[in-house]
Amino acid sequence: NLSTPPADLIHLTHLHEPAVVNCLRIRYSVNEIYTSTGPILIALNPFKDCGAIYSDEIQRLYWERGESIAGRRGVSKRTKKKKMSYYPGEDKKVEEYHEVKEPKPQDALPPHVFGVADDAFRSMMRTLDDSRSTDVSVSESG
Repeated sequence: NLSTPPADLIHLTHLHEPAVVNCLRIRYSVNEIYTSTGPILIALNPFKDCGAIYSDEIQRLYWERGESIAGRRGVSKRTKKKKMSYYPGEDKKVEEYHEVKEPKPQDALPPHVFGVADDAFRSMMRTLDDSRSTDVSVSESG
């Protein structure tokens, strides 16, 4: 009887090579090719077509999770926030109002390259926004 090991290796009771290899082996046997260890994504080659895990619907799930997390940053709960959104695969921006909610355990998605890509993109955009909003004054004194 194989029980499903954690999707994140930091939750293993014993974090040593045999436990990690066993966890990856069991996850691989149930077609879970992605496993995380903290912020690091481990991908195992499935040696078969996995087109279903790269569908537009799966991509949207990870994008929506990122939007949900971004909406909660720095905003108190139960506030309405107006924002412009861009949905992958669509050519227009949509004005939306979102009620900001507290994180829920069911908001968590399994490890996936789409999640890593979304997190990296949002981090890059936050850094860019932060650098644009910082006023720098340079003066010369003689």
